[in-house]
Amino acid sequence: YAWEAWDGNVARVGPVMHMMEGKFYLSGGRETLGDPATVSADVMQLNIGGFMIEMDGVDDEIMIPHLPTIIPSAYTIEAWIKPAKGGPMNIVCRTDENYPMAAWSHQLRINADNQLEHYCDAGDKFSVCHTATVQPG
Repeated sequence: YAWEAWDGNVARVGPVMHMMEGKFYLSGGRETLGDPATVSADVMQLNIGGFMIEMDGVDDEIMIPHLPTIIPSAYTIEAWIKPAKGGPMNIVCRTDENYPMAAWSHQLRINADNQLEHYCDAGDKFSVCHTATVQPG
């Protein structure tokens, strides 16, 4: 597998991601800011197994490609979220690689009423909202 992450104008790409003892790791990579690009052998540990990623909510995203042969008939989304401010935002989103910022098929988000919402586009579009309000902070 390969991975990509963006933070503002800095793009980082790497060749390997794997799980070990319930923890998710990204290994190696290249940072595209600067000339020449910085190559790194760093290992980044992500948010599986009690760990987290901190993002500023402005320009960060992580894209993890998947094999098209691995499409489950059922899934569970679980996330501990702590938004810095209220308002609509994506938490987790499955997209089409051709239109990553526009074509969403599965999404966990906070809607305009500050409620958690799950959206699914499976031929028809479905949304389910929780009645509790997400508290920022």
